[in-house]
Parts: sequence; structure tokens; C-alpha cells
Amino acid sequence: MDSNEIFAWSQYRARLSDVSLWIEKADQLVDAAHLLEPSIIAFWDKARAQYPRDGSSKQESESNSTHYPFLQDIFFMLAAYALENYLKAAILSQPGHRSTIAEAKQPEEAKGHQLSLLARHAGFQLNESKMDKLFLQKLEEHSTWRGRYPAPLLYRKLVTSYMIDGRNYFSAFLAPTEIPQINDLIDRVSTYVKSTVLPNMP
Repeated sequence: MDSNEIFAWSQYRARLSDVSLWIEKADQLVDAAHLLEPSIIAFWDKARAQYPRDGSSKQESESNSTHYPFLQDIFFMLAAYALENYLKAAILSQPGHRSTIAEAKQPEEAKGHQLSLLARHAGFQLNESKMDKLFLQKLEEHSTWRGRYPAPLLYRKLVTSYMIDGRNYFSAFLAPTEIPQINDLIDRVSTYVKSTVLPNMP
């Protein structure tokens, strides 16, 4: 390796091993997601006002109409990335991965975007009553394509439902009413990771 490669190698190993950086990035992603919440709520409030449940529609004049961009997919993408960083911080802090990280290599358990699998490797216990598995599945879909592209790489990814524990769930859409549940999941993962990782940091 030349001097530039040696520098990059050492920087990579330092960033990989410093779990506080992974937690900090997760916190930043959560903050960014929260900034979108008012616009998402306003978007759906306007939609409900224009199209009431009785089937009627109300037209607003151009002067009174306020445009709210549809940012819901972006919110859930950021939420997914935040969870991914928290969970990877927990995995990278595990003593069994120190030798791999010392060689500037990422442990296999910390690779990928499968949130349920990352949660298992991180030791985070999913709460069945809070539908954690379903939300992780939905968020994973937003992080891999729904929040980034208009179409996935493969047409099969457009499947809109999943079988989880014997039940069929619609997955293509996350309702705005689910934002508090997503935030609760993020808070629980964040609390778990910070209470597990930070006290053991040198």
C-alpha cells in the first residue's frame, strides 16, 4: 500500500471501530426525520379536508391552496437508516468482532440492510405486541428502494404484502398514524443500544 492507501486504511478502521460515530449518525438521521413530520401531517390533513369520507370533494382556490410535498417515503427511509446505524453500533461493539475490525474489515453480521436480522445480531428483543417485525419489514423496504427510487431493481420487489407469523400484512404503504409507532421503535432501539454500548466504551 502507498501512503494514501495506508492513511485511508487506518481512517477506515478507526471509523469502523468507533461505535460512538455510528450512534451519532443515527441520532442525526432521527433529527432529520423529525423535521419532516409537520409537513407529512399537513399533507394528510389537507388530503382529508379535500376528500372527506362521505365521498365528496372540496376544491380550494389557487390563492388559498398550500402545497405540501409528499415526504412520507423519505421519512421512513431516514428512520430505517437510523435504526440500521443503531443496530450496527451494537454489533460492532461486541468483543467477538474486535479481531475482524482490527484488520479493517466489517463483520459479516453488520453487513446489509435487513433490519430484523441486524436486530437479532445486535441482541435487540423484538416486541410482538408492538408489531416490531412488521415495521422493520416495511422500513427495510423503504431503505432499499421505496424511499430512494420510483421502482425497485426487480419487479418482484413490488409485492405489496408479507406473511408474518401466519398473517398477511400490507407492506407497500405506511400510514401517517404509524409515525408515533415508528418513533417508539426508534426510541426503544436507541435506548437499548446506548445503554448496552456506551457504558462499555473506553
